[in-house]
Amino acid sequence: MNNPRLERLRDDALAGLLIHRDRVLTPFGPARVAATPLGVCCLAFMEDEQLFLDELSRRYPGARLLRGAVPAERWETVHVRGTDFQVAVWRALLEIPAGETRSYGEIARRVGRPLASRAVGSAAGRNPASLLIPCHRLVRSSGDVGNYRWGVPLKRAILASEGYPR
Repeated sequence: MNNPRLERLRDDALAGLLIHRDRVLTPFGPARVAATPLGVCCLAFMEDEQLFLDELSRRYPGARLLRGAVPAERWETVHVRGTDFQVAVWRALLEIPAGETRSYGEIARRVGRPLASRAVGSAAGRNPASLLIPCHRLVRSSGDVGNYRWGVPLKRAILASEGYPR
């Protein structure tokens, strides 16, 4: 799968926004997915539907959450809400080829904030579309895989599936 395009969801577009949600099977186990008419807005490795609904309600207040499959064409775009810095980090993550990694510091420099390695980690941790926005490709400058919201074993499995390390 190629990296999707990233579109920013404007705050003024939240009221009444329709978001379809579903449970999907990924190569790494079950996940929850949600999509606006423009693309996937959330992909989370969580089983509990209520926790997922709570997260969606927090991320997209005022949106209407409907159960239903996410059409294939919506997977081509991630339609996310975030700060300017978060969106810049997520865009930089999308530039990392599969099977490769970048350090938090490299991404900080890429987005023009060379001293913001920790903030890059924080933005990656708030990535709403895990797997699609490849925050799993972020590693510490030592090469250690570091943390992952959904657990280090899953991060290692995803990286291994992409051929890392080469």
